[in-house]
Amino acid sequence: MTEKMHLHIIDGTDAWIQVDVEQLSDNEFLIKDFVDFDPDDTSLIPRFIPGDIVTPNTRKTEKDEYWIADSLIKPSDHKDKKYIEFLYKTLTGDILKDDKERLKYKDAITRTAKEIKDGKFHYPAIVDYLKGVGTV
Repeated sequence: MTEKMHLHIIDGTDAWIQVDVEQLSDNEFLIKDFVDFDPDDTSLIPRFIPGDIVTPNTRKTEKDEYWIADSLIKPSDHKDKKYIEFLYKTLTGDILKDDKERLKYKDAITRTAKEIKDGKFHYPAIVDYLKGVGTV
């Protein structure tokens, strides 16, 4: 059964979009494809991508209460998963803390550095991080 859940994205601001999810068990949901997902568009970076299996949590505002995609249980096998994860972590300040983490994202770092060199848009926080990290 398809249900709705909110997903954190960065699109120049912190924002939430509603995505379709499929309930797999009591606390496991598969994120389905969503219109805004484009791994080549680095102006919109989602926390999770289609194919990720996540747990929900409840978010409350003054007017509403709704489900959000909260924790990753199993990552998608999408070829750009680590790339998008690297971009999201960098933008949210969850900077790679040590050489082991930087090695995990080596291909994403290399790809991003090449894209920046080739003139592709990346948020300033990503550009600044790569200036500080140099090469892996």
